[in-house]
Amino acid sequence: MTANVFFGSSPSLEIEPKFVFGLNSNVPGNCLYWKNDVIVYPAMSVIVIYNLKNNTQRFINLTEGPRNAITAMALNTN
Repeated sequence: MTANVFFGSSPSLEIEPKFVFGLNSNVPGNCLYWKNDVIVYPAMSVIVIYNLKNNTQRFINLTEGPRNAITAMALNTN
């Protein structure tokens, strides 16, 4: 997930998230255990895969256009 940021006539910069804080409490089953020490949860239009043991996150950006919140989520461990 990247975003272009413009500062006047300066060249654009690409930014990526490092850590996502927050949880959408309106999504049923909003925090799912995937594997040992790994949970998956929605944060607005991003699925966060959080490794509790390593304290690291990976992200799945679900929208490229206008930012819409995730309203449902299911996880298949296969």
